[in-house]
Amino acid sequence: MQDNVYWLISITSDSARVSLVDDKVISQGQEISWEQNDSESLLKAIDTSLSSQNGETTSNCAFIVPPAWISADGKIFGEMLNNLKNICTKLKLHPLGQISYDEAFVESYNNDDSFPGSYILLYFTPSHYQISLVYLGEIKKRHTQNFTTDFSVSKLEQILFGLGFPSALPPKIIVTGAFTSQIVDDLKNYNWLTHHDTETFLHLPDVISLDILSLDQIFVNTIKKQIYPDTCLPPQTVPDITPASNLGFTIVDSPVDVVLPVKKISKPISFPKFNLSYYWLLPFTLLPFLPILPLFFAKVDIFIQQNPVDFNENFNITLDPQTNVASKTFNLSIGASLPTTGTREVGQKAKGQVTIFNKSDRSISVNSGLIIVDTTGKIFKTTNNVLLPASTYNLDTGVINMGQVKAAVAAQNIGPEYNLASNQNLTIKDNTNIL
Repeated sequence: MQDNVYWLISITSDSARVSLVDDKVISQGQEISWEQNDSESLLKAIDTSLSSQNGETTSNCAFIVPPAWISADGKIFGEMLNNLKNICTKLKLHPLGQISYDEAFVESYNNDDSFPGSYILLYFTPSHYQISLVYLGEIKKRHTQNFTTDFSVSKLEQILFGLGFPSALPPKIIVTGAFTSQIVDDLKNYNWLTHHDTETFLHLPDVISLDILSLDQIFVNTIKKQIYPDTCLPPQTVPDITPASNLGFTIVDSPVDVVLPVKKISKPISFPKFNLSYYWLLPFTLLPFLPILPLFFAKVDIFIQQNPVDFNENFNITLDPQTNVASKTFNLSIGASLPTTGTREVGQKAKGQVTIFNKSDRSISVNSGLIIVDTTGKIFKTTNNVLLPASTYNLDTGVINMGQVKAAVAAQNIGPEYNLASNQNLTIKDNTNIL
């Protein structure tokens, strides 16, 4: 067995599962239930899951534990630590360390190539689900909700709203653990935005689900970075097995500060070079085509509407009394003219899109037809209904973020003067709360 192979022992308050891993998940054992507050039951569950993987052997192991086992100062509670020591002693395992499953998840997502994430982590077990509110790479709030009935999204929304987070919640929900497809569908189809005066989310959250195999791989990535922070490669010597009284858990004395390596660019990025000696002549080659250039883009449709007009005309016809004829054919020319009714300007009104900002701390519903005026007095009107989210205050940065939404607008009249350049400031009439 290679030196970097170890047992990944994942413990929840309901069950335990053992997987054989190195840089990836090699195999997964059975999920075995155990009785809470019964250390022997936990030992038996881990031993059973280990035994389900016949032919595999290694002494190294790492523990993934419930967040409830970790105190506020980041250390594992003494009773839980003693349970892990007892497990390692009786199963002859050498511990590499332990970490709670939400901390392991967050640390794996906080790599040095991306901005720290903000999201809501939902970890499901058969008896409860754990909520971890992550903001900018840090766990800000935790809550455990036991199942008394089936899972309810409205109940989850009440819990999230009751967490008292000072700003709108991050619009991303990650679901993992013993969840069902029905739970994921309920989260995706729920209307989150119409149940409170203050929105739980600024917009509908993205819902992402991770199966157990993907979750184990996330745990493996975190453990690899903690044990081998410099190279992310294991040492080539077999670690010494320590006695039960000193199992090597770094959490016993003080938390370990893990410093991730900073990537450095070894050489500057180079861009292709161009010879511009004759490029200045290029505009002059296009001058002969400028007079006919509009013909390729100009287009006009002319519609002439003619309404029928009734008119009467009397004719006097005199026949020669000496003529003896049975019939006579006449060619008559009749004409009439009417003045035209006037002129009409045709064309399309200028259309575009504007960004509307909300200064107030409440959402505002804006109907179509909102009047917007530019600096010269030209009038535009919105063509669709929009819901403006409320402004939020970020306590961490001290910044007020105004709610904003995009709306379609059209000019009041036809004409090229309504074609405005981008990034112009417009004024909204009769409403001081929106810009």
